[in-house]
Parts: sequence; C-alpha cells; structure tokens
Amino acid sequence: GWSVPDQSKGGFTAKGNPGERDLLLQKDSTTLAVIEAVVCKTSVSKQNLTSHFQKLVGYSTCRLFFHLTYAYSENPSSILDHLKETAAHDAPDGFKYLRHEDIPLTDSRPTGFIARYALQSGEVKVVFLVLDMIQHRQREAAKTSAANQRSVES
Repeated sequence: GWSVPDQSKGGFTAKGNPGERDLLLQKDSTTLAVIEAVVCKTSVSKQNLTSHFQKLVGYSTCRLFFHLTYAYSENPSSILDHLKETAAHDAPDGFKYLRHEDIPLTDSRPTGFIARYALQSGEVKVVFLVLDMIQHRQREAAKTSAANQRSVES
C-alpha cells in the first residue's frame, strides 16, 4: 500500500487551482509527507527558495514536509542561512513558527534543519535539506592528492 507518486496534483496554488507537488509519500490513500525540490544555481535566489517553502505547506494537510535544495553554489551555507531566516519569518498565515533544530552532521546525510510550526490542529514539521552538488571539499581533496602524487613521481 506504499507509493511515491511524482508531479501529482493537490493542495492549492495562489489562484485556487490544484498545485503540482514534486513527490508524495503515501500509505494507501493517506499522504504522510510532501517533498518539494528546488535547484539553486550559482547565486542564491532567496525569493525562489522562500516561495517554494510557502507553497510547499499549502500542498497537503499532512504533518511532515520536506524542502530539498539542490545547491550549485560556491557557498551552500549561505543557502542554509537564508532558509533558517525564511523558516522563522516567512511562514504563511496560520503557521506559527515555534523553533528549529539542526540536523546533526553524522554519516553522509545532507546539511539541514527541522522547523516546527503550530497550527490550530496541531504541529507541523518542515525538514529543510541542502545538498551540495558541487562538493567543493571533495574536489579540493582530489586536486591535493593529484598534486602530491606528481611531486612524489618527480
């Protein structure tokens, strides 16, 4: 009974039409989570990141949402800083920001945090994840290794 439909219609757009959700996590006919992904190129498009967050929570009445950012940026931490700011100050009406907890950097999980919001009907969590697609540290390690190998061979 588990399914992960993509690009399904549901929730609402600003005009009241059904939104197009990137991914849903469903068990039978119950939506457990909605996932919204956004690509962030070299410069941080703050307005685009904020807009994706705001429309994400309008896509379902579930209690768990994921805001996934594919970061093609020289400074992915600036994206995370903006997301923390927008999570705290730009939630739609009816979503009262409570707090956020950073996701511990263990194993190979992406950088992120979990924001909690109070609604009249209970609490909602939004998991913000930032994936460093350029992987600067790994690329620099490879360059350092190659330079050291050349000097050993000389």
